[in-house]
Amino acid sequence: MSRSTRSSPRSLALVLALLLAHAFSAAAADTPGLPPAVAAQLPEVRIRGGGELTFLGLSIYDARLFRDTRARGEVSTDERFALELIYKRRLYGTLIADRSVEEMTKLGYGSEEQRARWGARLKKILRDVDDGDSITGVNLPKRAVRFYKNGAPIGTIDDPEFARAFFAIWFDPRTSEPVLRKQLLGEAP
Repeated sequence: MSRSTRSSPRSLALVLALLLAHAFSAAAADTPGLPPAVAAQLPEVRIRGGGELTFLGLSIYDARLFRDTRARGEVSTDERFALELIYKRRLYGTLIADRSVEEMTKLGYGSEEQRARWGARLKKILRDVDDGDSITGVNLPKRAVRFYKNGAPIGTIDDPEFARAFFAIWFDPRTSEPVLRKQLLGEAP
């Protein structure tokens, strides 16, 4: 065998190391994070938990919570975080807005007038979604919720009471989806 066709143990180790590095970098690239426009606002957040919302056995969306790496315990609208919903089916934005207001009402957040105002604003912001689309809500502490669809800004509701009511849908202990809440908080598999 000529010198050029023989493999030394060092060259095999180098090729193996390069293949492993490529596999790890590909796996990291496959791990979804926040869209760049959202991540730029939240440099210290990491995914803390996630789960799936189903209704009558149908998958509606996957939800992921991104929080500051130092945050512990309950989610508070006094902290900066993002909640991303990745839809598994086509839904109309107006129905998403109506369902959000319905959940806020069940939990007792806001007055009837506030919920009507919030619902009207949500109907203007939330667009129809298809399978694979994401809507991300970013909590701006004590100020607002900024919404993104597939990483592009779609609107902001400047009202700290709305922020508390909106995120309570997922994080209030009385939520209609307690298993999803635990998954988002990283408390359940």
